[in-house]
Amino acid sequence: MRRRRNGLGRLTLLALIPVIMLLLLGVAEAYWVGRISVVTNVEIGVWRICIKDTRIIENPNGSHVDGEPRITDDTFTVYLANLTDQSHIWIALLIENTGTVPVELLDPSVQIHTSSKGEDFQVEASTYQETDPDLWRGTVNAEQLPIKQPAAENPTLKPGEEATILVELRVQTGNQTIEETVVTVKLRYRA
Repeated sequence: MRRRRNGLGRLTLLALIPVIMLLLLGVAEAYWVGRISVVTNVEIGVWRICIKDTRIIENPNGSHVDGEPRITDDTFTVYLANLTDQSHIWIALLIENTGTVPVELLDPSVQIHTSSKGEDFQVEASTYQETDPDLWRGTVNAEQLPIKQPAAENPTLKPGEEATILVELRVQTGNQTIEETVVTVKLRYRA
């Protein structure tokens, strides 16, 4: 007697083919999804303001600068000696945006450290969007400052643009002489 295996074998094979196809399709999709990669370039901006040049302009009664000023990227420090009631000093900083994104200039931070007590310093800092060539050629004296009106708001410097910051320092010592004074001006800005 012969058994009929062909019918059951064909039926099993026909039922297994769709299952195998679905299995292969799922494996292929899982393999493809796991291999997707997105390639892109990300550029970040650099915020950098640096001091390009400086001038110290004093009233005509004598120089008070003691030694060479120190400049880092965004900080200027000057040592002053023998300040009196008549001392009136302007510190001019030519600054440049050397970064890659525009920055908004804020009022600079001005710190004053002295060797004595009881003195009074009046400090005013102004930012000028435009630079004055006469100031940087050295043809301006203290009586001619400020040359222009400061910027009404915090100016924005695009990469490569320059601006001028003037810091006016008036000293009231009560007829005393201040032997040593350190003035530090730090630039402040934001994107």
